[in-house]
Amino acid sequence: MKPSPPPSSLSAKLTRRAIDLFVIGFVAVVGLSVGSQLIEWWRTDPQGSMPDLSGLVGADLDWNRTPIAMQFGDAATSIERIPLQGDPKRLDEELTKVARSVVDSSQPPAAPPTEAEREWLTALQTAPPLLWDSTLGNVYRRRDPLPSFVATRFVEPADNDGEGLSQRVVGWGLAFPSGPEQWTIYSFRPEAARVAEASAVRDLVLPDGARRVTQMRGADGCQWLVFQGRGDLAGWVQQFDDSFGTKAVVSKSVGTQSAGLKYRTAEMVADVQMRRERDGSLSGVIWSTRANSQEKAK
Repeated sequence: MKPSPPPSSLSAKLTRRAIDLFVIGFVAVVGLSVGSQLIEWWRTDPQGSMPDLSGLVGADLDWNRTPIAMQFGDAATSIERIPLQGDPKRLDEELTKVARSVVDSSQPPAAPPTEAEREWLTALQTAPPLLWDSTLGNVYRRRDPLPSFVATRFVEPADNDGEGLSQRVVGWGLAFPSGPEQWTIYSFRPEAARVAEASAVRDLVLPDGARRVTQMRGADGCQWLVFQGRGDLAGWVQQFDDSFGTKAVVSKSVGTQSAGLKYRTAEMVADVQMRRERDGSLSGVIWSTRANSQEKAK
């Protein structure tokens, strides 16, 4: 049995993963924003140019082809990053392939369509879908200002509470240039249960009075969770101890206004940081990863 790595190794591993997740989060926010902008792309020809993100999208992160589940409050979206080398024709083929995969592996959203999705579907009514052999849904493509796609699944109008919709949006994607004939494709899905189940890592339990602000979970077992709320700092520390178990404590630093906690269980390692804000509330962040991944930490 290999010995547990020292706390410094644990911190280094979690810090590296945290940086990756912050980059993922930034790209995801950009992608989600551009995703909503796709509604307009089918209506007008945009005049503005996209910023140069080649330095960001070319980052050598360890989540290539690994879905990342993102949650803002109770909503969830998964993101997949796909690097590609090839000319525009090769990119078109790959985008269509990814879009078809989204259609084939997705189910129509269980929740009623939002106003944004209804606007999106309205815009798609004048955009002819690609002609391909599928009875499941449609794939729509756009080449300007960025190569992109929208994937839908067919539904029965009766399944949409009188909405009268014949299809629902199940995913979208876009490609950023990252070098000469180099591309980075980002594929998004509005529901991330598949990714959450694949992570096979326990849910992080928050203290009483705390609410999730943002959470990202990868199929590799890594998680990043931001939380906020009102409560007693010492009480929150105790609740984390109870959740992970006192034997799992690696290190602990608790003051009157902040606390830093590190835990290691048989299945995960976690770093918890909390602080008191000016308005009296508490905010915190948890980075965690699978315990067995620490065996590879250097």
